[in-house]
Amino acid sequence: HALLTTGMKPKNLLPDEQTLYDMIVGRMLEAFSDKCVKDVTTVVAECGGTEYTVKGAIVRQAGWRGVYNEETEDTVLPAWSEGTELPVAA
Repeated sequence: HALLTTGMKPKNLLPDEQTLYDMIVGRMLEAFSDKCVKDVTTVVAECGGTEYTVKGAIVRQAGWRGVYNEETEDTVLPAWSEGTELPVAA
């Protein structure tokens, strides 16, 4: 069994029922929306025998994440290459 939305909007719903209806509609829209497209970068650095990993992502197309206008904050990594010294934050 499933709850499906139709072209008819419900009327006179109690607040909890409206919340549930909105959640169902949003989930269906997400399920049939375009995919979220991101460029993801993973950097692995070694310092003093310890390995560190950092990931960055830039959203190219919000896709299903745009249904609820979710924050699609980009995590931009600074430009660096082998031998670059980075400050250590305490």
